[in-house]
Amino acid sequence: MRSVPTFENIPKPSKLEYTLAQLRGLTFENIKMLFEELTHKPNYEMFYKIEAINKETIEVTRSTGLKPCHSYVQAFLQQLDYILFHPWGKGPQIGIYDTAGTVRIMQCANDIGNYPWSGCQTTMEAGSNNGTFGIVVGTGTNLPKSTDVNMQTKINNGVGAGQLNHGVTSSPGSGYYGSTIDLWWTRMFSNASGGAITLKEIGMICSGYSTAGALAYFLILRDAVNFTINNGEYVLVSFVWRGNC
Repeated sequence: MRSVPTFENIPKPSKLEYTLAQLRGLTFENIKMLFEELTHKPNYEMFYKIEAINKETIEVTRSTGLKPCHSYVQAFLQQLDYILFHPWGKGPQIGIYDTAGTVRIMQCANDIGNYPWSGCQTTMEAGSNNGTFGIVVGTGTNLPKSTDVNMQTKINNGVGAGQLNHGVTSSPGSGYYGSTIDLWWTRMFSNASGGAITLKEIGMICSGYSTAGALAYFLILRDAVNFTINNGEYVLVSFVWRGNC
């Protein structure tokens, strides 16, 4: 007399058999959708690239290639919150730590502190010789944290020991490449300090006016790197915000 099989003694399917069983009866479009879900990349990512440039030939001599950023800080999302996601003039007041560790009250509203534009504007476009904001570099070795409000050891603008000349932080704008949209920010640095300088951190600092009409600076990204700039060398630091459809 044959025994009745129980759940316990039924052979378990292999992973391949289980996957094939899931796929049976599905259309090509269903299978394609499942595959895309398994291999889907984030819709938006930030990358950086550091390139050493020969000032005589204007050729790239060394490059990191595009590397994914890992270190958005809290102020980045807070900036997006008050600028993008609230009605003009009715947005909540959001306290954001500036690079000095002071809480600045930001709000998307008109006519704040005699600065009519101040409620919804921050900028990354720092001029040349301005190391206060824009794309910034440093020598700090502490691991980045989401609560960072400033670079650990930001390199100052200049030609003295340990200093770098800062070019303009600019954004060439966005570009479409098939289903990919890129938005770039770039800044050139030159080393006339008389010695090699090793970058250990890079970041982005924006400037904006608080509700009190005070100009403030906010760190929005900080990443750990390891890149040496030799004396007399130029280096281009780039960030790209990439979206995938």
